[in-house]
Amino acid sequence: MNDIGYDSWTLGNHEFNFGLYVLERAVKTAKMKVLAGNIYNTKTKARAYDAYTIITKEGIRVAIIGMIMPNIPRWEGAYPDHYKSLEFKNPAEETKKVIAELKGKADVRIGSFHLGLDTEYSDHDGSRAVILANPELDLVISGHAHRDIPAIIIGRTLLVDPSYKGARVSKIILTLHKENNEWNIREKIPENINTRLYKEDGDLEKKYERIHR
Repeated sequence: MNDIGYDSWTLGNHEFNFGLYVLERAVKTAKMKVLAGNIYNTKTKARAYDAYTIITKEGIRVAIIGMIMPNIPRWEGAYPDHYKSLEFKNPAEETKKVIAELKGKADVRIGSFHLGLDTEYSDHDGSRAVILANPELDLVISGHAHRDIPAIIIGRTLLVDPSYKGARVSKIILTLHKENNEWNIREKIPENINTRLYKEDGDLEKKYERIHR
């Protein structure tokens, strides 16, 4: 991800499969903002990771909000050290908190959620549920259920899901118009790009050859 140049990385459930030492080593070496706004440290009661980052593009303030599936203790139950001192809270409620924190600070609000479209074990562990509770979201990039979703509109929010294992890259073109000193989105054009139609990057293949032997 450092080589590609991402602005942010939202943690997912598989990041916890190998223990906190491995996860924290990856987080420390990440050159992008690491997001998971609904994970809290049970000792300090503070967020364990950032909930959002704000990126300014051509004068437009774009907030990226990161939330993770809250079911890690269920899936990692046999290995409690994998989530020691961490609490995974309701992503719908935590997104509400973040949107309140962002008031006056962002022109566009994007959710980068490691959640499937639909709920699994509760009424809040899916992207649709988070969007319905937070209609202020302009766009949500969802990922967890391994679905290829080029576009779904939920209320006023566009949701996309780029499948899994890098099979797709979601590209969304937003057209904005400034009126009364406020930016408004006029158009959202989504596309899920099939990465298999593109040639591999030779430099990256060589760099990571040791991993793919």
